[in-house]
Amino acid sequence: MAMKKCKECGEEISSSAKVCPKCGKKQKVSGCLSAILVIIILIIIISVVSGGNNKNITNTIDTSSPKTSTDETSKITLGQKNALRKAKDYLAISGFSYEGLRKQLEFEGFTTDDTTYALDNCEADWNEQAARKAKEYLNVSSFSKSSLMQQLEFEGFTSEQAEYGASAVGY
Repeated sequence: MAMKKCKECGEEISSSAKVCPKCGKKQKVSGCLSAILVIIILIIIISVVSGGNNKNITNTIDTSSPKTSTDETSKITLGQKNALRKAKDYLAISGFSYEGLRKQLEFEGFTTDDTTYALDNCEADWNEQAARKAKEYLNVSSFSKSSLMQQLEFEGFTSEQAEYGASAVGY
């Protein structure tokens, strides 16, 4: 077992001791460990400052700007652009109904006009969103066909979309 001297009282103690058994003084981290900690902290700081270059999860939903002509693009407001981006972000992580996504965007503070623009331009297939949401529900709990459809309708899917979602998962 490696030994070292306590910086406070000079007593021989184990090199792994965090506190000196004689004087009770906390022992400082060794030089090598300190250097490693400093490097890790620097990496974290650099990562945060530079934005981290995190990759978004890929999904079948296109998260790029809406496909419009140059003349139309100039008419898109910042609110519409941000609402569309937020809608696509939500669709990339979970299944949403048109109505459920509308409520979420309005909860986020987007205006009705910006929200409507986003919903009409996010290129979502609402039947496929119902199928996705049905699968998400079945991954966490068991449902009969009727209770699954009721849950999907509660989420804002139409009865036709709920039927599609239930069929897509095997009902």
